[in-house]
Amino acid sequence: CTVIDVNLDFKGPAALTKVYRYVFDPRDGRAKERVVEAGETNGVWDCVHCWEASDHCPFDIDPTHRIMDLRDRSVRLGVKSGTGNRQAARHYNAFERSVENHGWLDERNVAIQSYGGLIKGGLKMMPTGLAALRRGKANLLPHPKRPGASAIKALFARYREVTRTER
Repeated sequence: CTVIDVNLDFKGPAALTKVYRYVFDPRDGRAKERVVEAGETNGVWDCVHCWEASDHCPFDIDPTHRIMDLRDRSVRLGVKSGTGNRQAARHYNAFERSVENHGWLDERNVAIQSYGGLIKGGLKMMPTGLAALRRGKANLLPHPKRPGASAIKALFARYREVTRTER
């Protein structure tokens, strides 16, 4: 595993493949708890999908696909990476809301929401925002909606409907 070369704390493909066995075992009943644990720092979300584990696995069980399946199951169970990290959770939610509401990413608002909302996030991001304004890399105009934003909003609604019935 190439990640272990740079991060000795990474759980690695063997441990994550073992977690996969439990998460996808219908007899276990603790799938959500297990994907939360696997998704913590140095876990399933830190795999870079270099395919080395699958290429070198002596048992031909394809650990890379198992790790991707764990990520998919995490999302289906409503577990996002960085579950214990409030800023990461705010970032995911802001990213999702931005794409859902505008049809594309409003980076300015995502940054502000990720750092805690208009007051706290605005104050934290103010130096960066002012520098971007001075350099012509940002403007104060409201972020426009993307053409076809209503279709994207409908996709989000459909996704929520489908995932609600799967939980």
